[in-house]
Amino acid sequence: MKFKYLLATLTSALALTTGLYAQSLKPGTITFKNIRGSAVSHNINTGATEDITPESLLTEGFVIETRGDGYLDLVFSNGVVARLAPNSRVSIDSFAVGGSARTNRSARMDLSAARSRTSSTTSNLQMSIECGDITVNATEKQEGDLRVKTPTTEVQADLTKFFVSHGKSNAASGNVSRAINLGTMPIQVNTLSENELVSNDGQVTYGHFDPYAETQSTSLGSEATAIILADDQASASGLSPTNAASQAFDASTYSLLPFDPCLIDRLGYIADHALYGGSDPLGSLLVTAAADVSYFNINSGEIGDISIGMLLPEGTIIRSSNNGSLSGVFANGATLEVAPASNVYLESLTSQPVLGNPSADTLTHILIRVETGRITASTAGTPAIDTFHVISPLDRHTIAGDTVASVEFLQMDTNAFQTVSQNRTAQGANGVNTVVVSSSNLSLVSDNVTFIEYSQDGIDFSFTTPPSYTHITESAIIPPSYEFIDRTIAFAAGALPGPTAIGTPGNPGNVQRFTEEEDPVSP
Repeated sequence: MKFKYLLATLTSALALTTGLYAQSLKPGTITFKNIRGSAVSHNINTGATEDITPESLLTEGFVIETRGDGYLDLVFSNGVVARLAPNSRVSIDSFAVGGSARTNRSARMDLSAARSRTSSTTSNLQMSIECGDITVNATEKQEGDLRVKTPTTEVQADLTKFFVSHGKSNAASGNVSRAINLGTMPIQVNTLSENELVSNDGQVTYGHFDPYAETQSTSLGSEATAIILADDQASASGLSPTNAASQAFDASTYSLLPFDPCLIDRLGYIADHALYGGSDPLGSLLVTAAADVSYFNINSGEIGDISIGMLLPEGTIIRSSNNGSLSGVFANGATLEVAPASNVYLESLTSQPVLGNPSADTLTHILIRVETGRITASTAGTPAIDTFHVISPLDRHTIAGDTVASVEFLQMDTNAFQTVSQNRTAQGANGVNTVVVSSSNLSLVSDNVTFIEYSQDGIDFSFTTPPSYTHITESAIIPPSYEFIDRTIAFAAGALPGPTAIGTPGNPGNVQRFTEEEDPVSP
């Protein structure tokens, strides 16, 4: 009798304790920053789809998707931040936060057994990466569980940085999930597998997924990687399910080196940038040559001379003097040359690892403005999924892969402006795609020169300039919709230090000043 009474008392206490814990939790919230390109949210309950903006506020029950070369950072209310890479989908399966801070860890750990038996919530934050990549920084998260799942793998982590991806393999059929520990605290990787997970070098662990098998787990230390393959892919690569533990794995089959410190460094940069902000070193221009050239960072207001070895982040305006020049290389190997007497704005520079994409391991997006002067860009050897855009006041250009092209913006006279773009590729089918607002058709001036005139009341006209061709866009005005980032030269010569002439034969330079009524660009 006493035993039954004691058991009933303990059961009531346990129920009360669990109820108090449940009452202390509330739905967590998710905000967004560093939104680049296209990203949408799907409400699992209502089916509604909306664009994600800096004002978006989500909770559990949403799928977040990036499209094309878009990406964003998710900021969770429990202190976790995550970078969702391009062409990725993540589902927020459950997210609840309580009032306890990490200092109350011991008190909350006492309830862990009770929660595991009585609560349907298995973690404070659980998300599923359906496809693509996610980099998570949990170094400042509150107390509680954190799990990231793929269709074949579950990753548990606390107080560390890590990376999870899921997608097609480059070399075999089926899917592959990857988990990489980017921090100092261990992470646990779980999968359903008939055999134990195997590591040849202690740095990379391999396994294959079997939905009918038991759970196999491994702990990954700092900079360690786990690769989990779908069952059909493991069989296709020659891995026998019966003796997998005794077989060596060929890392090249899974499109990942046994240990890639450069990749780990890049992913670590992503995790830190998502949490702390600042300039993204992966998206910078590395200066390889510089002479009489200066910079202005519109984000920090910093001004200075450019020297070899500097990293110029997005938001930088490059100003070359009449005798100055600059050469640099981007993260994907694309190069940029800035001619004398030029103003060039590095508007958007991003380089995002995308291990879930079978065509490349990094997606780089480059967007620059030629506000006056000339640039020459080369995309030789860059991945096909990368993008390189150049905007001038009159038109915008997309440079295809393995192409060398130049874009130059000139003021020929008081009311005569030209953008001259040249595809300098010697041979091949790659070109420079140009979009101009015009009311006329493209005309052929000579055997290899095309011409079109900007028209304010026209429509977007798109065409491709093939190798060895030159294109000229001409206008009597600067489009009213174009907003100059730096007016040092354009209609404001001498207002700030910098070049005062375009530098082409017979060109009077940008010395024409407009009255307030005549100025086609608002100050």
